[in-house]
Amino acid sequence: MGDAPPAASTTHNQSKLSEEFMAIFNKQKNELSVSIDSLSTDSTNANEKLTEILNGIQNLNKILHDASMFLPSYSIKMRQNEIRDLEKSLKNKDDELIPKKRFGFKSKPKEGPVIENSTGATPKSDSLDASIKLIKSTVDSNFITIENLENTTSVLEDDKVSRTDVLLRNLTNVVIYLHGSPSTLRITNIKNCKILCGPVYTSVFVESSVDSVLFLCCQQLRTHSSKNTDIYLRVRSRAIIEECNGIRFGPYIWDHPLSNKLHQATQIDSDLERFDAVDDFNWLSASHSPNWSIVPVEERITFPSFSTNNPHNFDDKY
Repeated sequence: MGDAPPAASTTHNQSKLSEEFMAIFNKQKNELSVSIDSLSTDSTNANEKLTEILNGIQNLNKILHDASMFLPSYSIKMRQNEIRDLEKSLKNKDDELIPKKRFGFKSKPKEGPVIENSTGATPKSDSLDASIKLIKSTVDSNFITIENLENTTSVLEDDKVSRTDVLLRNLTNVVIYLHGSPSTLRITNIKNCKILCGPVYTSVFVESSVDSVLFLCCQQLRTHSSKNTDIYLRVRSRAIIEECNGIRFGPYIWDHPLSNKLHQATQIDSDLERFDAVDDFNWLSASHSPNWSIVPVEERITFPSFSTNNPHNFDDKY
């Protein structure tokens, strides 16, 4: 009996690879599902566990992306839907947990532990000082939420941000300075915003960002359901986008006194440039995805530095 025809051999190999992939995928998916279901407000280090699960989902996306060469298209679509189901479950659980641990800054100040909380209009060249919002706070459970803001600037220094889980959501025409190193950073539902963050210890998750500019330095980045957003990035692993379009990437540069110290603390090389290493999970072709591009050199901007004594004017830079 002769050797199997090449076509038959190739089909056999692909079938074997598919079986191996499904075993790994289903095992990780089921483990993540159990982890999500087990989360509660009574869980120890609930925020850390949320981050671990988010990283697990990101890894699940990565192995699916790597397997796209041999998986049939219908199988890829099914696996993508299963991952989205996990993401929805995690988001629902996240929403349950966050209100219990939330420290929010509203556009209309209310009674609370905010020591200083001044609000102004959208920053202008002649009124930036008045528009700066320097937030000093007592933060519970190492978690900060900044939400429901419009037309203002907010600043958190390193003593409030360091090793803290930060959530930014429901922001419009807002500038946020995070002058420190959060443990994690999640950005959800922002429009026409500028988010400027020091090196993050672990991961950054961006969802529903529109017409915004982000300066991010992290171990992992995942961007979902966003459009027309420029991301100035330093990341140790390949960035991931999904359900996105009009995303542009550029190099992250932060000229700040804490820059070297925080890069060392987060173990991110300050000379690392991987802003153009991007995987689009909705583009499985070998050709370049049309959903992201590189910011042209002549259009690039740097991370504006800020201090309460010597503020920069954003609008001159953007």
